[in-house]
Amino acid sequence: MKIMGIEGKCYLIAPEGLEMDSILEAVRNHTGMRKGSFADRQVKRIFSDLFCNAFDLKSCYRKYYIEEYDSFREFLYQKETLEYDSIDSMELQEGDTVWELRYGINSYSIRDLIGYENENVPLFNQFLERNLQLTERQDH
Repeated sequence: MKIMGIEGKCYLIAPEGLEMDSILEAVRNHTGMRKGSFADRQVKRIFSDLFCNAFDLKSCYRKYYIEEYDSFREFLYQKETLEYDSIDSMELQEGDTVWELRYGINSYSIRDLIGYENENVPLFNQFLERNLQLTERQDH
C-alpha cells in the first residue's frame, strides 16, 4: 500500500477489497503516539482528512465502465486522463486498486502537508507501512 503523487493528484494504491474504513481504523489504533495526546489526535485528523473523500477508481470501473474500456489501464488512461507512463509508475498488480485521494474537498491544509511537489509523500508512506505491519502482526 502506498500513496503516490501523479499529475497533480494523489492516489493510494492498495489491495482490492481493503476498505478505507479499515485503513483509517489501523491508523487510529496505531498512531505510535500516547493515546489521547495532542499528537495522537493530530495524526488521526490528518489521515482522516487525507482519506475521507477517497474514491475507489477500480470499483467505479467495474461497476460502470467495464463494458466500455478493454482494461482498467485503458480506463485510467482514457476516462481519468492519466498518461501511460504515470499508470506504469503505479506498478499495479492484478489484485490492486487505485483510490483517488480527494482531500481538497474538506481540508486544504492537507495539500500543505503533502508538499507543493509531493515531497512529504514518502513520510506518509512510511507511516502507513509501519501501521500496516503492526496490524498484520496483531492479526496473526
